[in-house]
Amino acid sequence: MSPVWTVAVVALSALVVVSGHLNLNCSYMGLTQYLKLTSATDDLSIIRPVLDWRHATVVSVDMLIYGILGVDEMTQTVTTHVWILVGWTNEILTWNASEFCGISSLSVPRTMIWNPDLYILEDASDSGTLVKGPMVILDSMGEAASFITGKLTTVCSLNLRLYPFDIQNCNISFMSLSMSEDELRLGLLKEEVIKKQLSSKVLMTKGEWELIEMDVLQSWQEGIMNKSQLRYKVTLKRKPMLHIINFIVPLFYLLILDLASFFISHSSGEKLSFKVTVLLSISVLLLILQDMLPSTEDQLPLIASYCIGIFALVGVSLLECMLMCFLCNLDELCAKRSQKRGSSDKDIHTGEPAVVSEQVDLKLRKPAPPSDRDLLAMILQEVKTAEEAVVNAEKTTGCYAKVARIIDIIFFSLYLLTVVVFFTSFYFYWVPSGFFD
Repeated sequence: MSPVWTVAVVALSALVVVSGHLNLNCSYMGLTQYLKLTSATDDLSIIRPVLDWRHATVVSVDMLIYGILGVDEMTQTVTTHVWILVGWTNEILTWNASEFCGISSLSVPRTMIWNPDLYILEDASDSGTLVKGPMVILDSMGEAASFITGKLTTVCSLNLRLYPFDIQNCNISFMSLSMSEDELRLGLLKEEVIKKQLSSKVLMTKGEWELIEMDVLQSWQEGIMNKSQLRYKVTLKRKPMLHIINFIVPLFYLLILDLASFFISHSSGEKLSFKVTVLLSISVLLLILQDMLPSTEDQLPLIASYCIGIFALVGVSLLECMLMCFLCNLDELCAKRSQKRGSSDKDIHTGEPAVVSEQVDLKLRKPAPPSDRDLLAMILQEVKTAEEAVVNAEKTTGCYAKVARIIDIIFFSLYLLTVVVFFTSFYFYWVPSGFFD
């Protein structure tokens, strides 16, 4: 072979090799081979990716709340739908993008490289509710990012003192399982104000709860290993309109009906049964409220005090109604006894019960017709006896009715004043200032 052909073959071979090398550098396969991600080794997944072990790995945890799914007062838990972005720097897996045809990012399986071992302190979710993305996005500068999304159930100490006008503060704390602060430090990728605004904009649910604020606090947990901790403080406000319609307004209406029952006459017999019906209606609402509030609450919620206060007011009103009925019945009984006593005195005064012998004599002989003077005297005596009977009946029977009337007026005045003070104090103490703004 001549030297010319030899040079041509060598040049062609070199061109093929260079062309293949350039094509390989322009593919993800060439980049993964360069980063040694295709070799069967676990070094990249188990070793913290730093060039100097004395340098701590800064891990940013950004969380957005997409939905408030529910708050369980009985179990003291809050369920939210979250989207979490975890970012860190891998100092080992870096490359020059210009050498690989401008490839600036690469998706790598999560199991192939190191991931921070983060967990949530307040997590009470079932297994599988939080889904970790299978891939980690890696850029040429070594910045890595992974995503976690799903339904998160966290334990929260709920303060139900002002229920349903309550504002709850719940924490979502992130911390490493095995690394100390010198090895792993938690931080933020974006400002907390931006995350709060983003969460408010992307919030999908428009239910009972409203996202008010979301603050981020960085702290350290002391112990055998000082660990870095990132805490999200989420502030939620309840929308109370449904509870106002279901509980507060019906109880208020029942108390107004009890006030209106004072205008029902005691003699009709319907007043007592009406008050008993109102009291039973309040008892039904108390049973419904019992299934909603936790039994381990240290302080009694004000809505329970509100229901108990109305129940007590209606109960006292029922006792007063029973007393009025008793006095009215006692007055009627005394009136009947006075009438019987007056009729018996009348019989004795007119001399109707006579001796048997005199009655026989009157039957045997025909009585002489009375004179006009005697007849007039008898009529005057009858009128005088009737007037004395009426005066005695009024003196003996009207006293209980008067006492009942006085007690009823005084009790209604005090009852109305108590109701006004009760509702006024509950409004200023129960509803926080600016709650409906």
